[in-house]
Amino acid sequence: MPKAKEKTITARAAAPADQATMVVTLYDGTREPIEGKDFLIRIFDGFQNQLFDNFKPAPTTVFSLPFHDNLQDNCIVLASGKAYVDAGFTPVKLSLKAVASVDLMLLEDKADFKFLAWNALKTADAVVAGFIATGSSEAEAQAYYENLRQNKPAALASLLNLVTAMKTIQLPSKTPLEPVT
Repeated sequence: MPKAKEKTITARAAAPADQATMVVTLYDGTREPIEGKDFLIRIFDGFQNQLFDNFKPAPTTVFSLPFHDNLQDNCIVLASGKAYVDAGFTPVKLSLKAVASVDLMLLEDKADFKFLAWNALKTADAVVAGFIATGSSEAEAQAYYENLRQNKPAALASLLNLVTAMKTIQLPSKTPLEPVT
C-alpha cells in the first residue's frame, strides 16, 4: 500500500479573545493623511495605565489592546510629532464587536488660517454660507464674514467648525441647519 502524502495545514492565528482592535489614523490640517513621518503614539486605558508608547509611521496604525469589558476600556489616544501640535481624543471605547477607529488631525506648529473668500465660500458650501447670512442682506453677510476672516480668524475657525458639525447632526427629519418649515 502506498504511503499517504502528508498534508500541511496553514492556519492564521486569531486575535486572542481578550484583545480589542483600535485603528489610529493621522491627518494634516488639510484633512489629508500624513505620509512619510513618524509620530509618537501614546495610548492609556481608562485607569490611566499606559498601553502603548512608541513611534509609529503615519498615517495608519492598527493596535491590538487588552479588553476588560468595564470602564478600563475607555482609552485616551495621544499623538505627537516634530513640527506638529499634539493631538488626542478620549474616550475611545474598546469593544470585541467593532474596531475602535480614531482619526486625529495634527496641525503644523507654524500653521496659519486660510479661508475662502465670501463668494468662493458660497460656491463651495452654500449651506454654511446660508447659515452665516441668516437674517442679513447679502452685503451685510459678506462684510461680516470678511471682517471675521481678516480680523478674527480664530473666531471664524470656531464658527466654521461648529457649522460643519451641525451639518452632520441628523435630527428626526433634518439637520440643525435646515430651515423650519
